[in-house]
Amino acid sequence: MTGVMQTLADRLARWRWQTLAAVVAVMTAAIPAQALWREWLLQHGTVVRLKAVPVDPWDLFRGAYVTLHYAVAQADMAELPGTAAVLSAIAPMDEGPVWIVVAADAPDRPLDLLPVRPVALAAGQVALAGWAWRNDDVRLQVSLPALERYYLAREPARAIEGEVRASRLWVEASVASDGTLALRGLWLEDEKIADERLFGGG
Repeated sequence: MTGVMQTLADRLARWRWQTLAAVVAVMTAAIPAQALWREWLLQHGTVVRLKAVPVDPWDLFRGAYVTLHYAVAQADMAELPGTAAVLSAIAPMDEGPVWIVVAADAPDRPLDLLPVRPVALAAGQVALAGWAWRNDDVRLQVSLPALERYYLAREPARAIEGEVRASRLWVEASVASDGTLALRGLWLEDEKIADERLFGGG
């Protein structure tokens, strides 16, 4: 190998290692960045308390997490002002993103359903980012994927299931301005039993 080729090979080798190091650094930095963003949302997002509801068939416990469903997502969306626009937007694939507009102090009753993130909302309202689809009978279904799993051990999970069945469990969520949701804590009626914030408070 000539001197020029050897120099080029050395440079390429250094470049590959430098590129690999840069990729590793970015990936490593992304993990705490995501954690910091989630903690910021938990501390500063608009707080809503959503009622967890039982589902049929009853099989919430899935190994290391409990599956949670919500009263707001089970509500009848047919008569909401934006439902027709949502159905049109999801028509090509029969599914797609959706935003459920609710009052922050009464989030279990949807006020509107939108196919795009709202630019502005009335005072006291928030938009919950969710997912919509149509099943075989063409009925519109809505879920809140960001809040559907709560990870915990088997025995506490079984206890949580019982509280959902008894209609005593509420999920406290933080909502960002774009509708992003993060599970903030759990309540049994008026008693807070879990707080997901690293730096808790009230």
